Amino acid sequence: MNPTAPVLNQAQLPKMPKMPSTEPVMVSNRSSSAAEELANRPSSDPM
Repeated sequence: MNPTAPVLNQAQLPKMPKMPSTEPVMVSNRSSSAAEELANRPSSDPM
């Protein structure tokens, strides 16, 4: 199991740095949209 952990870590490392790079922008945009949508949507709406 030891040899598998390092391999997974190395494979995930290169992917992780790239994700957070583009995710923060999308997340921040989505958060703003969601907040605006909620404010615009009626309180009676389920979602």
